[in-house]
Amino acid sequence: FPSHDRGSVENPDYLAIAECLNLRDWLIKFPKGILSVVSDTFDLWKLITFILPRLKSYILARDGKLVIRPDSGDPVDIICGTGNYSEDGSDSFGNFEHDRKNNPNVSPQIKGVIELLWDIFGGTVNEQGYKLLDSHIGAIYGDSITLDRQVKIYDRLASKGLAATNIVLGIGSFTYQYNTRDTLGFAAKGAWFEVAETVTDYLSTQSPEA
Repeated sequence: FPSHDRGSVENPDYLAIAECLNLRDWLIKFPKGILSVVSDTFDLWKLITFILPRLKSYILARDGKLVIRPDSGDPVDIICGTGNYSEDGSDSFGNFEHDRKNNPNVSPQIKGVIELLWDIFGGTVNEQGYKLLDSHIGAIYGDSITLDRQVKIYDRLASKGLAATNIVLGIGSFTYQYNTRDTLGFAAKGAWFEVAETVTDYLSTQSPEA
């Protein structure tokens, strides 16, 4: 590990190690098709900048796409980065490229998910002149996307020369009174279940009408 914030030989970051090994196992177990992974379980930026480069060969070896899924925070900033964006929209990343070229160590939050993935995996430039990520990698933000946020996301991506098709957007919980996991800062999910009887046993007790 290169620095104290990412662990060291004396004080390793066990969460990062575990997440890296877990994702590696998924990449091996599911070698084909789309593999979508919620990516902010511990630290979204560490997963992208620290773990993904170490698993790049596994990702590129798959016959399919690994989809990075942020699921908390401001979707616009998470996807596109904060850059030098003015709240009134007047700047809209006007100096972003200049700052990035003059400060290659700019924080991940400033770059955002799509730019970071481009830095790691590269890709092609489409007919409209926008950067399209390598086909083995992509992103989705499947929650809390309003029309206003959608427009801001596409505007920011365009201002950075990134194609809108690098990201899939979804409404998600905004169909439920605009409440998200961030409303109360808490979420509960079922990740383990115990079945007391087999499906065959259960069906044998049911009448045809059941």
